[in-house]
Amino acid sequence: MDDSGRLEVETFILNANMSQLGSYGEAVFHAHYKAQGLEIIPLHVGRADFLVNGTRVDVKTSRKNLAKVLTEPKLRVRNTVEGTDYYMVEFHRAGALLSKDRDPRAAVTWEELVAVFRGWRAGDFGAKHTPKTARPRRVSAELLHRIRSGFADRGLAAPYILYRTIMFENESPHNLLPSQRKATHRLGWTVFLVCRTAPVDETTLDYIIAFPDEADRDFPRLRTFGTSKHIDGLQKADLGRLPEGVRFGSVDELLMELQPGGEALLPSGNSRSA
Repeated sequence: MDDSGRLEVETFILNANMSQLGSYGEAVFHAHYKAQGLEIIPLHVGRADFLVNGTRVDVKTSRKNLAKVLTEPKLRVRNTVEGTDYYMVEFHRAGALLSKDRDPRAAVTWEELVAVFRGWRAGDFGAKHTPKTARPRRVSAELLHRIRSGFADRGLAAPYILYRTIMFENESPHNLLPSQRKATHRLGWTVFLVCRTAPVDETTLDYIIAFPDEADRDFPRLRTFGTSKHIDGLQKADLGRLPEGVRFGSVDELLMELQPGGEALLPSGNSRSA
């Protein structure tokens, strides 16, 4: 293997956003065990990534020890689900260590990692991938000011603001719903900014979801359970079935509809595509 291949993959691992890093880690797991003759069916629902010989498997990926040589796994899995096996893909200086729970199972060389990386980019494991780095995604001060001042001008409490630059179909982030946040983060209002890419500002803004926190109870949930480090049995909001009147195309549109008291943003009971 030429050094340029390893350098390319190592640079990707160091700088990839967590979504792509996890996807690549799953590809490493898939390629290795498929070569061992196991039946592997991609799943990606119900807190599991694969069916392996009929067993549900969830794959966790880590780059924390890329500067070290690992001989035993360091990554620990919390909030496990009964009936699911947990495998770790941990990148380190000598390649990758694959383990089941705390039991080392396989050492993957850099040569293998480079081959999987090229296949992962080309679509051998599903969709094609263009490697993206984890650029800063902090919300711009100007965007925060516009939203917060707009709420203040109407006599409303400053909202809890969250954002994403990567979305998975109709699946919301776990902390979109006030009932799934800490009490200190239930401020009375929620504003969710979805951007096409970083940075998070009005030039990249795709759409906004905004609602008074009391609307939580009216939001339909996904039929399948999602994952979170801190919440067992998490059922996220289904963004494809949101009630009427909580999605906006711009900050101007949001502020235009936002009335003192917030009545305009209360769900009407009708649904529309998000």
